Amino acid sequence: MRRVLLLLPLLGLAACAENLPSTAVIDKLRVIAIRAEPPEGAPGTSVDLDALVVDPLQAQRQIEMTWFACVPAPGQQVTSCLNFASETPVLCVVNPEAPFCVISVDTTAQYQLPQLALTGRAEGESGQVIITQVVAPAGTLKACADHFRDEGTPAPDCDVSIKRLVVSRSAHPNKNPSLSDFQIDGMPLPDLSAATVPELASESKHKLSVALGAGSRETIDPPLNGLSTESLFVSYYTTDGKLDPVRTDDAKTESDLTVPEGPEALRLFVVAHDGRGGTAWTSGKVRILAPTP
Repeated sequence: MRRVLLLLPLLGLAACAENLPSTAVIDKLRVIAIRAEPPEGAPGTSVDLDALVVDPLQAQRQIEMTWFACVPAPGQQVTSCLNFASETPVLCVVNPEAPFCVISVDTTAQYQLPQLALTGRAEGESGQVIITQVVAPAGTLKACADHFRDEGTPAPDCDVSIKRLVVSRSAHPNKNPSLSDFQIDGMPLPDLSAATVPELASESKHKLSVALGAGSRETIDPPLNGLSTESLFVSYYTTDGKLDPVRTDDAKTESDLTVPEGPEALRLFVVAHDGRGGTAWTSGKVRILAPTP
């Protein structure tokens, strides 16, 4: 808990803007996406939180992470979370209605949506909870916080990300999309735990594709910004090589991968967003062969 308390200045600064990365090549420890299941619900709803964390040095070190929750009052900006940065936080499980609390110091988290998020809001108006996650190599969370406090950016070896949860009494709350059939050149991509994976020639070009699950594109009731259905998009990521495009819409979910010179293992990821907090992801890997002499 002492380590968690040292991270409070980091929470306030991180809440200024969502900073999930858009760069497609992952060359350092990164949080690519945070998923909430469900992404929207009524007060009292239990939400499971997890994150797609990618670390190029995963075989050499362990990663630690901490989750915080902050509930801005009506009319307040996300930066209002700064007001809690100097307070001693309670555990969310002890006080689910706390305006600021520690959810978890584990790789996953569970949070109960508070009534507080709707207090003072007009009937039918949604509230929000700001989730902040800090990720760093074991034993370096305090150093990550100190660097962020002093420099305004995370240290090279840690990452800070936020996610907004929607609290509403909607009869049709938003749901996460889903992804399936992650393929390369029309062949299924094995997951990251697979022992046997496709082998690719050095500096070759390949087609990546993924399918959105049935029902992923939901009707928006009431319409949002003039749209009656969700505007889905997917983003591709790789631990090396080049992707084009790195982001597509739901009318086109393919990307071209140009692999670098081998030999090396290549991890690939694709993340779907629905623009309303819904998120899904899948992953796979390939092996790049050494160049032919």
